[in-house]
Amino acid sequence: MSAVELFRTWNQKKEQILSLETQFLESEVNKLKGQVSSTFLSKALQKASALVSTDPKLSSTILMQLGQLLRYQLYDCDREKVFLQSEIQFIANFLNLYRLISDRHFDYSLVVKGLNNQLLITPLLLIVVVQTLVEKQTISHVQIEIETNDQTLNFDCAFAEKYNLNDKDLGDVRNKFDTLHSHGYQLKSQAGNLQLKLVL
Repeated sequence: MSAVELFRTWNQKKEQILSLETQFLESEVNKLKGQVSSTFLSKALQKASALVSTDPKLSSTILMQLGQLLRYQLYDCDREKVFLQSEIQFIANFLNLYRLISDRHFDYSLVVKGLNNQLLITPLLLIVVVQTLVEKQTISHVQIEIETNDQTLNFDCAFAEKYNLNDKDLGDVRNKFDTLHSHGYQLKSQAGNLQLKLVL
């Protein structure tokens, strides 16, 4: 009888531990899913505020772009998966807003190939890669090429400056992908280029 009771108690404790681990992982994933730098959002608001009297049209454009980003984060990202096309549009909106508020010259190009409208992706998964690049003050132009083939996404970022992202630079990127896609991604960095291969 005592062996049966011991087994039942052990099994209950094991289930409690698994439940706690699952809750912790979900909490971490939710934190990772919603990360657009608060510094970036704050800078956008400050820039819009500073331009109200001198350039109200640009101020309004900044606020509208910011509104689009926040709308996507608040509503679309509530789901476990979103259409890849929506995620790409979010990245384009982010880069456009960054260009508007940047204190230095910054430009970008975004090329999409082979996009399948039915492909789904974890929301805000790719933005950590883009933020890592634009936060490097030496980078003035980012050329992003996104290509899909069946369930594989190739995300290629090239920049004119021959900057090499090191392990410290890529810490947040690896952390996010290790948590959300540990079995299905490859990340390569070399001077002037960052490549991500992701199985969706």
